Amino acid sequence: TFPEHLAQLRKEAGLTQKDVAAEGGALILLGCATGLVVALAAAVGISWRGYQNYELGLREPGLSTLVGLADFYGLSVDALICHEPKPRG
Repeated sequence: TFPEHLAQLRKEAGLTQKDVAAEGGALILLGCATGLVVALAAAVGISWRGYQNYELGLREPGLSTLVGLADFYGLSVDALICHEPKPRG
């Protein structure tokens, strides 16, 4: 599922949910030694709570957030959301 895949991608990048936070438009780095956190927050402009809600399946991200997440993780949006097109015909 998308929430499980999002959590897996984050963990593979060595990040925790609390590593990313956006407060009042300012980025806050919480206990992470890499620049990935800042890149993720800047790419998608989401709060820690927002990201957590996506992983828990409580909310679904909008298109611009999906594109930002896909770009950050180097995936297509289809791959990010685990979508496999149905064959036509």
